[in-house]
Amino acid sequence: MSVTPFDDYFNIDDELYYKSQTLHEENKASSKIPKRMQWLRTFSYLMDEAFRIPYTSIRIGLDPLLGLFPVIGDFISFILSMIAFFVMRSFDEVNDKVAIEMLFNLFIDFIVGSIPIVGDVFDIYFKANKRNWKLFKRCFYLRAIQSANSNGKLLEGTPA
Repeated sequence: MSVTPFDDYFNIDDELYYKSQTLHEENKASSKIPKRMQWLRTFSYLMDEAFRIPYTSIRIGLDPLLGLFPVIGDFISFILSMIAFFVMRSFDEVNDKVAIEMLFNLFIDFIVGSIPIVGDVFDIYFKANKRNWKLFKRCFYLRAIQSANSNGKLLEGTPA
């Protein structure tokens, strides 16, 4: 049961997460999420879904709000997102293909987001930081499963 919308946003209910958690428990590894990873998920939430527009189910973050300031707002949002990209890239789990996809998301967000009015609406729905967080999360958990599989610790009855 979640207490805040923040909890719901990061509730990872995919198969990869459960596999990696089971493997961590088996190895008696620390279940703590690295500080950089916590920062990334908080950043993603703040930039894309921190606030709910009243009387709607639409959530926005700082990215569309900064986009309301022509040119400089989109540039600040882009620089902040690039910092998060470099933090994600510092993890070994992120390969070149995923990094290119992340950069593509950021450049599309910056270019289209820079168009007055259209860009502001686009920022509300595109959510580049959330997309990049999902890509990063998937790489992270896939790597944990592959590592466990190469050590012969993949659970019986679970698909590879």
